[in-house]
Amino acid sequence: MTEEIPKDIQDKNPSGLPRNSDDKHILRTAIANSRLLIMAAAERGHAIEESVLRVIFDTDEAFQEGGLSNPQKIAFWQTYEQLSSLLDPITIDSIRATYNLQPDKEGFIWLFLGKLNISFSQKCIFGYKLLSTLTLVALIILQVYWSIGHSLVRDIKIQSDEIFSLEKQIRSLETEESAKTKSTSTALSIKENIAKTISSSTHKTLHRTTVEIELGGIDSKLEELFSWREANFGQLANWNHLWGAALIIKEQPWERTSYQELPKESQQHIQFLSALYVLNAISQYFLPILYGLLGATFYVLRQLPREIANLTFSVNSQIEYSLRITQGPLAGIMASFLFSTDDTNVHSIVSESALTSATNLEDYAFSHLGPLATAFLAGYSVELVFKAVDKVISMVTSKSPTNKPETKDTSKASKPSSRYSK
Repeated sequence: MTEEIPKDIQDKNPSGLPRNSDDKHILRTAIANSRLLIMAAAERGHAIEESVLRVIFDTDEAFQEGGLSNPQKIAFWQTYEQLSSLLDPITIDSIRATYNLQPDKEGFIWLFLGKLNISFSQKCIFGYKLLSTLTLVALIILQVYWSIGHSLVRDIKIQSDEIFSLEKQIRSLETEESAKTKSTSTALSIKENIAKTISSSTHKTLHRTTVEIELGGIDSKLEELFSWREANFGQLANWNHLWGAALIIKEQPWERTSYQELPKESQQHIQFLSALYVLNAISQYFLPILYGLLGATFYVLRQLPREIANLTFSVNSQIEYSLRITQGPLAGIMASFLFSTDDTNVHSIVSESALTSATNLEDYAFSHLGPLATAFLAGYSVELVFKAVDKVISMVTSKSPTNKPETKDTSKASKPSSRYSK
């Protein structure tokens, strides 16, 4: 005895929807899509056969009247396929993304709100334009801020080196003067000293006057350098306070009470080192990320109008561009580390040398560019960065140590002794 299947289950397809309702929904959507394809074909100048138009319009009319026979459905689907092939690569998704298909509403309020009712492609254009504008503004602000701090640190370093050189020159002159004074007190007799006193007094007076004038000139230069360096340190303190105010969570060294008790030179050294660390962080991390993001948005804004003009922009394109925007900063910071040989470090106040850590790849044009230009190009052309990284990986993996083949001993075995050979 077989179990009877309920009627509601018999009338349902595997998707769970009633079969009649499902078929009507699919047909309604396909007929609406066919009308959109006809509209796109007419705007693009594609010639459509009259038989194709007749089948679609007859199907639409029969569907509105409430019934379609199986031969009509077969003819419609064949015509629908023919029309889709005619417009390839234009699809229904790209048409819906490009055109605003929502009907206009009447009324004063809808007159204003209707301007906000735009197509999906226009929304994406607005979003990417806003992103590129914000990125550019943030990049300009951060670049100007970095340039000011870099100029202050560089000027302080140059002035400190000049002060050190002038102080060294003063010590050299004082040592030379003391050595000449000692050399005049020789073991000469009193008569020779008396005889040379009158002749050498004029020369000594002239020599002392020359040394004093030279020392006076050096002292004036030192005073000027010290005043300029004090002014630069004051501006550097204001520069540090600006980024310190952004870090609300952590207390900065100059905000502590013990900072005021330190000597002035120690306070200046703290300000200099703090600015140096922030400059390195900005130049090595934040700026490459922003330049990579700017390159990615530049690529999107360049490609997006082409797809909209060709009527190929769709939701899948928007997903691809969103991933491209995410890949831009990653590629920018990666390329600035791997493919740039430019020294972005700022000179230290203690040493005149700076450390550089970059991979030298002479085969790539990246190695001849600065880190920020490299980051922008990497964000614009992510595929080029991936290709370069794949080539580097293949170069590293191919340089595996070769195993030397074992040399076989081809020498003949020694002959046995005569007593065993018999």
